[in-house]
Amino acid sequence: MWDIALIFLTILTALFAVESKDLVKSIIAFSIMCILVAMIYYVMGAFYASVFQLLVYAGAVSVLLAVTVHIIRRRRVT
Repeated sequence: MWDIALIFLTILTALFAVESKDLVKSIIAFSIMCILVAMIYYVMGAFYASVFQLLVYAGAVSVLLAVTVHIIRRRRVT
């Protein structure tokens, strides 16, 4: 039952990340989606894949996207 709920929430957050007009909200939805994918990996028994998913995608890629959006907004203002 948890698997289906996690998959449903993952698809919803992925759709919100793609369809959102605001980049910050899109990055937050992407981060939540990556955390949910890591939870799916953990439920499936792939512990190391879930750890790498959290470290690389939910951590590094999300921070990189947030920094990029911050730099782009700063350049548009000046």
